[in-house]
Amino acid sequence: MTVQLLRLSQILKEGEELSLETWNGQISERQAKNIARLCCLPFFKEWKEGADDSKVIEAIVTPMLNMSFAIGVDGTGSIITSDKPVYVYSPSYPCDEYERIIFPITSKICLFLFGGENKKNYPKNILFPIDKEKLEEITKSVTEAAYEKIYANHKLSKMELQYIHEVMKDKSKEKTDRAIF
Repeated sequence: MTVQLLRLSQILKEGEELSLETWNGQISERQAKNIARLCCLPFFKEWKEGADDSKVIEAIVTPMLNMSFAIGVDGTGSIITSDKPVYVYSPSYPCDEYERIIFPITSKICLFLFGGENKKNYPKNILFPIDKEKLEEITKSVTEAAYEKIYANHKLSKMELQYIHEVMKDKSKEKTDRAIF
């Protein structure tokens, strides 16, 4: 999930801008791109816990460490995703633990991580069938987190379109995104 988040073009762009700002004219744009990729994409070199260049990854991973996970299965293949494939929610950041993470893996499988108060409401480490209510939650969360595009392997139902339009309407009113990544 961390790699999915850190490889997003918006995150890499922020890393580039931060590098240019940090080195204040001492590096080229190309060097800034390379620095952002070295810090954000952990498979270029070995990740060592506590190392300076691992702090970006640790800042995202650490709040996940004590979360409970569940795998939801939808036999109809109605799970959607977006150009921002991981929905991470927490009322504040930085935090000790995120409240919820929703990560559609395929159109039939979705990974959920529960933290904070949510851990009390869900059994630990389960596999469960996705019902209409959970499918609505996935659709709304994925839509809320999306930058611009929603992806589905099926024609969206009237209900799914309604959920998407509701969330988009709320996003345009608020101009904020509850998802922190």
